[in-house]
Formats: sequence, C-alpha cells, structure tokens
Amino acid sequence: MKIQFKQPKLLPPSELQALQQLFQGGRIPEAQARAKKLLAVHPNELALYNVLGLCQQAQGDIKGAVGSFRKMLAINPSIAELHFNLAVLLTQLGDAKAAIASYRKALQLKSTFTVAHFNLAVLLQNAHAFDEATEHYQQAITLEPGFYEALGNLGTLRQQRGQLAAAEDCYRRALDLHPDARGYFNLGTTLYDQGEHEQALAAFREAVRLDPQFADAWNNLGETLRDRGEMDEAIRCYKHALAVQANHDRAKYNLGEFFCLAGRLQEAIPYFEDCQFADAQDRALQCYHKTAQFEVFKAKLE
Repeated sequence: MKIQFKQPKLLPPSELQALQQLFQGGRIPEAQARAKKLLAVHPNELALYNVLGLCQQAQGDIKGAVGSFRKMLAINPSIAELHFNLAVLLTQLGDAKAAIASYRKALQLKSTFTVAHFNLAVLLQNAHAFDEATEHYQQAITLEPGFYEALGNLGTLRQQRGQLAAAEDCYRRALDLHPDARGYFNLGTTLYDQGEHEQALAAFREAVRLDPQFADAWNNLGETLRDRGEMDEAIRCYKHALAVQANHDRAKYNLGEFFCLAGRLQEAIPYFEDCQFADAQDRALQCYHKTAQFEVFKAKLE
C-alpha cells in the first residue's frame, strides 16, 4: 500500500499582496481578520503571522503581537530580525529580562546588527550592568561611527560611573555629528561636575537656544549663574523653567531657597510648599515657624 503525503497549500502571491495593501492602506482590522482567515489554511506561513503581528501592534494588542512573533520563531528560529522585533515588543510590555534574552539571540545570529547592540545596551544600562552596556554601545559605534545616539548614551553611562572626562569626550563627539539641545545639556552637566563653570554656562545657553522649552536646561543655567553670584539672571532662569514646566520641582526649590536666604520668608513658602524635592516640605515648616505663624505651623506638622 502506498502512503500519500498531503502537500501543504501554497499561499498565492496575489493573496499576500492584497493583504499587504489592506495593511498599508490603514485598513488594519480588515487586514487582521483576513490574515487570521488565511492562517487557517496556511498555518506555517511566516508572512501571514508577520502581518497579523503588525496589525495587533498597531491596535495596541502588544501581548497578541508577542504571541504572533513567538509563533514565527517556532517555525523559523534562525531569523535575527524576528528575535529583534520580539525584543522590541517585550520592552513595550516592560519585560526587560525577556527582551534582553531576545536581543542576545538576535546578536548571536547576526553580530553586525547595530540597532540590536544599541537597544540591548540601553536595557543593560537601565539594569546597571554598566560593563556589558559599554561593550554594546562601543560595538554599535564601531559598526556605525555616525551613531550619535549611541555616543550620547555612552557619555551618560560614563558620567553615571564618575568618568567625567570620558563622558565629556563622548558628548563632544556626538555633538560634532548632531548638535542638539539634549547633547549640549548633557555636556553642560559634566562640565559643571568638573568645575568648568564657564564652559558649562556656554553649553546650557546653547541648549536653551536650541530648545527654549527645555526646563531642565533653564534650571541648570540658573544654578550655574547662582554659583557665580549672578542672582538676578539666575532667578530669571528659574522662572523661565517654571514658565515652560510649571511642576519643575528643582526650579521651585531654587526660588524658595533664594527668597529664604534673602530673608523674604513669606515669598519662599509657596515655592517650598508646592515642591517635593529634597527637604522642601521641612523648609516650608521652618519658614512658617520663623514668621511666627504658629497655628499654621502646628496644623501642617500634624
């Protein structure tokens, strides 16, 4: 007796093209329904799972998209891009550990996958695995010397580890490639930490010039001016920070501290009271006590 094997049905190219047109045309629910219908007939077709996963992702069904990509990997686990896409989705779900594992798998399959090195480095940096994160940032930069985001992140990592001169070098290299407000702000912070206040001022000024809505840069510019004794300019910067970000606690604290040190305690109170930074609430209580507002002081204390 001859045994006959049933050949799996091949997906006609016209069907896949029509499905892709639905997706690209923004008809996402229709594309998803069509992909599911086709998968019932072609259960091992990677392209169908890919469209299904993209539809699920586009509609916010990240868990569903993860399931689709896992099915693709069960069919063919040797495609680095699939592991990469799964890692991106897992990161969106907040599962950093699983995402790290998927990025590692992608890099095992394709060691020159620049963006995988970068994304893995970001997750490792967030997990304080600084040595390994450094290696992957450096790999990304070696593969793509113009990757200014990787240079900037490596600078931040160096700064976190107290390697200020190395951080400065990374920031400057990134800015040579792509001058932006965040880069100048980061450069300003590391220059300030090295005691290079004149250069820090220039960096913070460039940051707010490039992005006038950058509250942190306005605040840090104010703090640097304060340290030089230029209080009027410092206050203007703090107020500018609050104008663009009303809940900026550092700027509130700095204004409260200025009024407190100037003996204008009543003016300091609202800034301290509305601030969650450092000992702001205790400073507000001290101001109430020093201005003999004992009933308010007692009520707040309780």
